Order: sequence, then structure tokens, then C-alpha cells
Amino acid sequence: MHSHYRSTALAASLEAAKGNAHPDIGDLSIQAAKLRKLLVDATHILPSYDQRQCEAQMTALEGLLEDLRSSTTAKPKFSFKRKAPSSIPPKDVLSTSIKPAPTAPAPADSHPHTSTSPSTFLTLKDQSNSHISLQALPLASKASALSNPDLTISNVNHCVVDLCMPVEGISLAPPFSTLHIRDVHDSILILPIISGSVMLHNLQRCVLAVGCHQFRMHYSMAIDVYLKIPSNPIIEHCSRIRFAHYPPSLLEFSRAPTTGFPQDKQDFAVQDFSHIRPTQSPNWSLIEDQSLLQDWSEPRIQSPTSLDDVLYRLLPSASK
Repeated sequence: MHSHYRSTALAASLEAAKGNAHPDIGDLSIQAAKLRKLLVDATHILPSYDQRQCEAQMTALEGLLEDLRSSTTAKPKFSFKRKAPSSIPPKDVLSTSIKPAPTAPAPADSHPHTSTSPSTFLTLKDQSNSHISLQALPLASKASALSNPDLTISNVNHCVVDLCMPVEGISLAPPFSTLHIRDVHDSILILPIISGSVMLHNLQRCVLAVGCHQFRMHYSMAIDVYLKIPSNPIIEHCSRIRFAHYPPSLLEFSRAPTTGFPQDKQDFAVQDFSHIRPTQSPNWSLIEDQSLLQDWSEPRIQSPTSLDDVLYRLLPSASK
């Protein structure tokens, strides 16, 4: 299988990089992102056992990549460090992993080169106690030049990530092709409707709004999901997951076509791979009307003084 060949090649590259004082983290990240996308695109044709095996291998490879990145003293390629929280929205918290054209090296203080290639990858990682908007994209004024970028969100804690808030001069149509979200705790993620897949791993106590054609969540707990999807969402090794329909107030900010998406009156038919029985899974439920988040403007106000209060009131309970 092509994916097996790629995973073997990536594993070999990671092993070889351990002995390199200056490993090419950017290239390894691109390989990992392509392999993750290949796995997401193939999930609908893989048997359950093969899906679990491939997911375990992918998770292990991504863990090795993170370990390598952490042990490297040099700054990752196209990576930007987060500044201390302030009343100003954080800038450059997203990094791009793009194969650059063969041009002369850019100055150290310049922005990363962006390409119109379909293989464009954006990464938001290592953020805490922040309100993050679409304006934080590198080269935000030229964001429309990005061709269907994949976005990875990882290692985010105690944040509001709002990628639906309109920003003058920024237009992504459609905004992202695929979303990979992992290791996110105590946060609110307000995301647009996209044309591809959403893969989530290790989320705890979060509120998530997103639309997609395929949704898979693994090893997560206490998540409220506001979802628009034409297929059945899939969860595995999860608990206390609640579902509701995507907020109508966010639809105007979603540029992906919604043809084929169900009407909101249609109930969710969630597939729980950890509960393969004819009975109702105890790991998921629908959000009751009195518990629905009605005012989505509240978490979108960029005020550091209100961040703690908003998260305290809107996140799911820490205990059952």
C-alpha cells in the first residue's frame, strides 16, 4: 500500500534525523502532514481494524516528530515564537510548512515565502491564554493566495481560536481543505465549514464549531461539538461527547459549498467504534436545548480580561 511505503520512508527519515545536528524539521513536517492527509482520505475505504492500526502508526510517527522538534536547539523552519499575552491579538502564531521555490535565502527577519502550490500546510501550535483569529495567519494580507491549505492545530491550552471572524483583506475560498486538531485542552474552537475532513485526537474540555464532509475524533473527553456534516461523524475511545448543529450565525463566514449537507432538523447518527452494539452508546449524546450555546458573539470578543470568564462559563463541566 502506498501509505505503508510512505510511513516506512518517514520512519526512516526520522531515525536518520536523530543523528543530525540540524535536521530539516520543515521537510519532515511536510511528509507527516501528507501522510496524515492520505490516511484521512482513505478512512472511508479501510476496515475498522486497519483504521486503528494506521492511526496508531500515524500517532507514533507524529510523536517522534514532536520529540525531534523539541530536542532540536535551532528554531524550527518557518516557526514563530508566541509573545507574552497582551491586549493585542497574537501575531504570527501560525507557521507554514511549504516547499519553497529555488530562490536565494530570505533575510532572517522576513516572513516565510508562500506558494500557490496545492501542497500548502499551515500549523498553529504551542499556544496558551490567548485569543487567536484569522488575522494571525502569516502574510495575512496575501492569505487569499494560499491554495486550499491544510491546517494543523496542536498543543493549545486555555484559548479561544476564532477562524471565522471576518478580517478585511483576507479571503480564503474555501478556507482550508483539511483540519488536523490534536492536544487541545480547555479551549473554544470556532472554525468554518470546509470542503474536506476533520481529524481530532486528544481533546479535553473544549467547545468546537466546525463543518466538514468527514469527522473523526479519537481519545477525547468532555467536548461539545457544533457540527454540520453530510456523513456520520465517527468517535473512538471517547467519552462525554455532545453534539448539536452548526450555529446559523456562523454560516455567513463559511465559504465552502454546503451542497449535500443535511438540514439541521436531521438528527446525528454518530458511529462509536468503541461501542459496536445495537444499543445506544454511553459515550455521546445530543446537547439539550437549555444547554446550547446561543450567543456566539460572546467568545469572539477579543479581550484578555474576559478570556478566563468566558472559558469558565462556556466550557463543559470538568466532572461528569
